Amino acid sequence: MKKKSQSLLESTLAYAAGMLLLGSIIAIWAIGNAQMPVRQITYEVSRIMAGSPSGRNVDERGAKMSSKGLLWPTYVAAGF
Repeated sequence: MKKKSQSLLESTLAYAAGMLLLGSIIAIWAIGNAQMPVRQITYEVSRIMAGSPSGRNVDERGAKMSSKGLLWPTYVAAGF
């Protein structure tokens, strides 16, 4: 009887540890997946700014910065 109860205890602990590991993996995946829409929108907006000619002036003498200055992309973190 003692060996059966020890076996039951060990298998229960192994099952609980496996479920904890699986739950942790799913939680990490869900956090990363929730941030994708915000990161994608921020990336697309920053690409439009990087591709627009408003930040520089190009003529026959070469490229020069305009008076508008640089616009750096800002990133928004999704809060959890």
